[in-house]
Amino acid sequence: MPNNPNNYIVYAKIALSNNAWVVADSALDAAKWLAEDDEKTILEIDNLILKVNESVRKSNVDNSGNEIWINKYIDKYSILENLYYQSEFKKLTEYAFRLISHFGFNHQNYETAVKALSLLSDHDQIKKYIELINSKLQDGSFEKCLYLGIADYYLCSYDSSIHYLESAHSLQEKNHTNLYYLALSYLISNKIEKFVQLFEIILHERNNMFAPLNFIYMAIFNIDVGKEAFPNQQLVSRGIAEILNKLIANNQLPLALFLTERFLKLGYCSALPYLMLYLSEMFVNLNQLDMAEKLLEGCSDIENHRIKAWILRLRGKFDEAEKELAIYRQSYAPNTLMGFNCHATNLKMPAEIPNSEKDLLDVIKDAYDQIEELIKKMNIEYGLDGMTCIEAKCQDCCTKTFPYLTYTEYIYLRRWLEKQSKDLIDSIQNNSKNILHDFKQKYNKEPIFILGEVPDVHDYYPKGFVFDCPNLGDNKCNVYEGRPLMCRGFGYGSMNKTRYRGCDYFMEQLKSATKLTNFRKVINMSSFYKYAVEVDKGLIGELIVAPIPRWFAQGHEETMNILKQQLAKNKKNS
Repeated sequence: MPNNPNNYIVYAKIALSNNAWVVADSALDAAKWLAEDDEKTILEIDNLILKVNESVRKSNVDNSGNEIWINKYIDKYSILENLYYQSEFKKLTEYAFRLISHFGFNHQNYETAVKALSLLSDHDQIKKYIELINSKLQDGSFEKCLYLGIADYYLCSYDSSIHYLESAHSLQEKNHTNLYYLALSYLISNKIEKFVQLFEIILHERNNMFAPLNFIYMAIFNIDVGKEAFPNQQLVSRGIAEILNKLIANNQLPLALFLTERFLKLGYCSALPYLMLYLSEMFVNLNQLDMAEKLLEGCSDIENHRIKAWILRLRGKFDEAEKELAIYRQSYAPNTLMGFNCHATNLKMPAEIPNSEKDLLDVIKDAYDQIEELIKKMNIEYGLDGMTCIEAKCQDCCTKTFPYLTYTEYIYLRRWLEKQSKDLIDSIQNNSKNILHDFKQKYNKEPIFILGEVPDVHDYYPKGFVFDCPNLGDNKCNVYEGRPLMCRGFGYGSMNKTRYRGCDYFMEQLKSATKLTNFRKVINMSSFYKYAVEVDKGLIGELIVAPIPRWFAQGHEETMNILKQQLAKNKKNS
């Protein structure tokens, strides 16, 4: 919950009690930004700010720089980045613009906001940001030139970016932020001489932001950096890969390849062991598999076996890939104190609700196909074994959970079943009837269809009621081709974009998938369910959810009659 102000209030109180004033102040600054119009919360934050200021006046000691609190200050960009990885794009946009609208007096917020908006790859949002800058900052001022230049950099309009940043440079020659973005824009535009001339001004500054450019500068001049590992080398390596990615996107592949060859020749992998791994991943994603392989030559890090397996799978050499993956997994030592964060991928659902059942079935089929494609890509990239259920004859998820269906999913599965044998349909119906009978015996009430969005389905279907799915056959799902979303995405998806949903086996596979990032791609299951809610309302007047046996304990016509009776009763009661 990165946008919950109460988290940062608690954090500030802990920092305050430990005399870490700078950390406490950063947490309260973030809390005030996220509190929106909650007057009670804002008052609490203001009182804590006064307390911090009073403590600073009374004491010269600030523990923010000691070994416990160093680098523990709250970074607003990280908050927005987490919202991005949770697919909370609307929230990210709202908070980014709020930073400027309400907290524009802190000019650093302008850079934070546009960096975060650039994650969305939505140029329209950055153009709105430019409109806001034009309305808030004075024409011809250093700040306006700087932030317009940074905005154009993230729009990939490098000529315009250089124009604004050069204007800012003429007003303030030694501003490091401006020098950095101007040098970067020169580099990506292949203006190497200007890049070198400008970057030499900030070359020796101790700033982590400059470090990736520092290594690129040294590669251009053929400078050996030695074999001693560089501090923060993972972040630096990732930063270098991001810059090379921008070069390639700006049609500067020859320059990117030149720099890559220099890194190899000069042995930068000694100072930056992660560099070749990040660059190799970058070239895999660009389908430059030969270069990706070349970067892994001589790399002793176990991660190279995972990337080699990825390359081999893309080439269709699955047996060789499994051997590489086996070496990787045998050597992998998981961090038991750290899990992973979800990077949720939304399904692309249409804006309109279909007018006919045929069109609806086509939309659902397309969504299910999207899931299959995403799963295929995740299996290839992460080396996941998606067939374990069959190979290990494991049916836990089919015997310990309620597969809940919306009316939308029911229609799809029902139409699929109608094309199957009568024996299969009768078997599922009988199994469902027996489950409903057991439910009534145990809880002394009829199992119902749940109407509308409810906080917890277990108010209606207790967690203790466990049954084998009525679709379960002899070590297989009898409705596999028509199965609902929950079954399709299990092990690969998340309902709330923050918590992973899957079995322990899949969890362990995802944890060990890579150490290059703490994020794991998952499917945002709610992107389908939000659409299904609207479809249900359009088709039958209300969202309807129920476990599989409630839907299939009778024929379709009887199911619809039960539904209509329950809808009518619900309407009368309300």
